[in-house]
Amino acid sequence: MPLISIQEMIPGVRIALWKPEETPEELLSILGNTHLYESIMTSCKTEKRKTEKLTTRILINLLQKGEAEIKYNDNGKPYLVSSSEYISVSHTQCCIAVAISSRPIGIDVERIATKVLALKEKFLSVSEIQSIKELIHTLLLWSAKESIFKLMDATGVDFKKSIHIKKFIPEVSGLFVIGESHTQKHNFYTIFYKVYPQYVLTICF
Repeated sequence: MPLISIQEMIPGVRIALWKPEETPEELLSILGNTHLYESIMTSCKTEKRKTEKLTTRILINLLQKGEAEIKYNDNGKPYLVSSSEYISVSHTQCCIAVAISSRPIGIDVERIATKVLALKEKFLSVSEIQSIKELIHTLLLWSAKESIFKLMDATGVDFKKSIHIKKFIPEVSGLFVIGESHTQKHNFYTIFYKVYPQYVLTICF
């Protein structure tokens, strides 16, 4: 079972990471009560999507220490049916991540790949582009904007114009400030980040 870790990287935020290697059938056997998850097998068209959904359920059950039902709101944001806690989910080719907390959160994982460099003008402001030092820096900015977007649970958010990241120097892990001007409140949040060999992880809280 390729569970990478279960820990509190941030106080009050439980995080589980998983390296996807199993087939959907193997994941079903790990879950146990297969009748609860048969709808995932029938509704998801691809093996990849089945793997993502089933692994997410495994991680949620591990974090909640039991079977937990989740549903999705109109924006596609997951929520726990029988709990007041908040949940956020992300998946990439080499990692599936789940975070659960008593406060609103957003989590994102991005595989380390150069294709993001060709897209940076679409999601970064001029000042943000000028602050970039390397590929990892670009990925962290992209991932952070995905994380705050998940926390906001809003529609029509312009990543380039409405999400703003204060200048920081990337390390293996750390914190930086992110803000949004999409809502009238213009909220500021904190981003926790960690760089792994194959991917970067960000959590907005």
